[in-house]
Parts: sequence; C-alpha cells; structure tokens
Amino acid sequence: MLIHIPWYSVYNSGSVSVYQRHEMQSWAYQFMGTVTACDGAEQDYFGTSVAIVGDMYVVGAHLDDDIDFQTGVLN
Repeated sequence: MLIHIPWYSVYNSGSVSVYQRHEMQSWAYQFMGTVTACDGAEQDYFGTSVAIVGDMYVVGAHLDDDIDFQTGVLN
C-alpha cells in the first residue's frame, strides 16, 4: 500500500510512505519506509499521483521542473 504525502516538508517537495500487508494478519500493514525524490526540490509535490502494478510502483511529481518549468515527472 502506498500513501502519498505531496505536501511533505516545509518546501512541499513530497514523499510516499510504503506499507506491506502483514503475512500472518491480513488486516494489518507493516511500515516499510518513506520514499522521496532524489532531488527533493521545492514545490515538486512528489507523490501527487501513485500507481501500483504487481510489485512495482510509479510516483508522479506534477510540478517537477528539471526538464522545463512545471513539466512534471514520473519516478
């Protein structure tokens, strides 16, 4: 399970919290860690969108401007 927090940090750089279903208790989840963008720039809003396919996930940052002004990026 992924929980997106696009407003994480004072600078709104964003993050995603990753949880895994507990093996013995199907109703429980275990916190696995927090994922942030490698550049962690201000106002990127990393985690605005998330998608899970099997064991992989993709995280979007809709205001990332590494390529051009607010073009966005998928990580």
